[in-house]
Amino acid sequence: MLWAFATLGLQPSKALIAGLTAQALVKRNDFGAQGIANTLWAFAKMGLQPSKALIAGLTAQALVKRNDFEAQGISMTLWAFATLGLQPSEELLAGLTAQAVKLGTLSSPRPLPTRCGYLRRWGGSPAKRS
Repeated sequence: MLWAFATLGLQPSKALIAGLTAQALVKRNDFGAQGIANTLWAFAKMGLQPSKALIAGLTAQALVKRNDFEAQGISMTLWAFATLGLQPSEELLAGLTAQAVKLGTLSSPRPLPTRCGYLRRWGGSPAKRS
């Protein structure tokens, strides 16, 4: 639902955001890689700062699902962290980078660093972590 609001350029009420955040916390272990990426992207796109608890929960689930991420989900997730002004954990950054290497997106015609050049904001590049 957050993704739909963000895609349509709509701003949900604070009460709805609070309710959706609470529900996401309860259901976070059911999130797949795309759901994690979409949720983080939606918060960033709407300019809303997710709670620390939600970031922690989604980060933990992203680590569990790191091998399920596709290139777009990796890019969306890292873009969301950068846009929200948040530093992803070293484990998350390493896990998503390893998945990007596995997918071959670091050597594709449009490599992941081009899509997520903001990785340099966190003091490194995917190539250094592979």
